[in-house]
Amino acid sequence: MISRALESVRGQRNVSSETIVVDDGSTPANAIALREACAEYPSVRLVRLEHSVGPSAARGAALAEAAGRYVCALDDDDEFLSGKLESQLGAIDGVRDGVAVTGVELLADGGTRERHLPGLRGVVRFDGDRDPFGGLRAGVFVHTYLLETELLRRVGGYDPQLRWGEHTELFLRLRRVASFAGVEAIGTRMDRSADRERASRDWEAKTAGIRRIMELHAEDFRRAPSRRAEWLDVLGVTLLRAGRRGEARRAFASSLAARPLRASSIRHLVGAVTHSERLVGGAGR
Repeated sequence: MISRALESVRGQRNVSSETIVVDDGSTPANAIALREACAEYPSVRLVRLEHSVGPSAARGAALAEAAGRYVCALDDDDEFLSGKLESQLGAIDGVRDGVAVTGVELLADGGTRERHLPGLRGVVRFDGDRDPFGGLRAGVFVHTYLLETELLRRVGGYDPQLRWGEHTELFLRLRRVASFAGVEAIGTRMDRSADRERASRDWEAKTAGIRRIMELHAEDFRRAPSRRAEWLDVLGVTLLRAGRRGEARRAFASSLAARPLRASSIRHLVGAVTHSERLVGGAGR
């Protein structure tokens, strides 16, 4: 699907752009196919990494090569819609340390579509909000943001240790220094059918990502106990899927400590304990 993604960038009007494609240690056959696909687009520069470093470090490799004033990200199985870049540049024209976000459309199995818009009025700051996500849907930011290249480098770029959640972690750093402007239109279309959601089912990477983000931004989560409870609950579910039941129970218990009587955490904790007892009983017989 890389050609569709590249075509969606080439179709952007009234902007000049460069496109940097990072080959994150693919097989030799895929590397050849990718090189041939990119050769059809004169503005594309291909960076080949001999060994896979994961999505965050791969984006860091692209950032190191970027020469343009602004930068944005696009996964190979997603696409930009018409006017995305032009509208974003207009939204942050003259805004110091501005970050522009558009809406996102999610395509699931059976042609189901979900659409989410930023819902921002004018240019806003989130650094004073108690909620570490500042009222902006994390999913909208993750796939649609555009900002000055210098700003992204100044805040440290992408955390190379993350193989899940790198955009969310970046947002938590940006919210301390940046102003955000929303474009109330769909800018990115994402393929989220079951066979495309491989990364989200890498439970070990997701577990490590959740823990690292909560550690790096511990003060933000301490100030927002409801958000802390939510993340701990997601951590517990992820640990269950990874087969780490004891750790999952502890995560659910911590979620309840952060926000007592949280219904989903209670349900998940009871389910984890009950299922574990069944497993132990079965082994005994």
